[in-house]
Amino acid sequence: MYAQKALRFIKRKVLPQKAHYWEYYGRIKFASDTILKSGLNNYTVLDVGGATGDNLLKKFGVQNVKTLDLREGADIVASAAAIPVADGTFDFVSSLDMLEHVPEDIRLQVIQEMIRVSKNKVIIVAPVKSQENVWAEDFVLKYRHADFLIEHKEQGLVNFKQIEAQLEQLKSTNKIKNYTRSELDNLQTWVSLMTEDFCDASEVYQKCYEKLENKFVPRRFALVIEKI
Repeated sequence: MYAQKALRFIKRKVLPQKAHYWEYYGRIKFASDTILKSGLNNYTVLDVGGATGDNLLKKFGVQNVKTLDLREGADIVASAAAIPVADGTFDFVSSLDMLEHVPEDIRLQVIQEMIRVSKNKVIIVAPVKSQENVWAEDFVLKYRHADFLIEHKEQGLVNFKQIEAQLEQLKSTNKIKNYTRSELDNLQTWVSLMTEDFCDASEVYQKCYEKLENKFVPRRFALVIEKI
């Protein structure tokens, strides 16, 4: 028993964190499919908060991608709450697991800015604020340290009800044409994969089963906002 606890501690504190590309797949695939199936030629994309350099959307066949971030190395170094380009500059604007790292009080402004600079669609994917998701993140942090989950706790997960209320208002004033919401990523699978290197899988499964009842619970919501 003590040996197992010691091994988990070593894994959590000492071993290098491997890249979990499975974690990116769902949201990147959703966004790239939305763009590539649009039928547009010579389109342009702004990925807000996207990885600089070898952007992940490009790995899925998306072209003409520019990034915006506060970090040096982005194509546009600026705040997402004040994007320094003209209205309708980009055909598509994406925000993929970015909003939960933005202070809650400026999130609606960020969304308004992304809508302003797009002329076709805005694609937003983020972990949804729900009791199950909050429980899952706290549960994962018991087994491993993850800076991005600490930041989620500081900033708060994304309240999609609030965002959809904003979109309904924009729709009623003809600022947008429509929007759709999709559910992505099974939360129980996410927990299992996030803890696989740090604990016994059967232990995680049992606790997830008790909490989530082995049913599909979304980790993320995806919004696709259509411009007029």
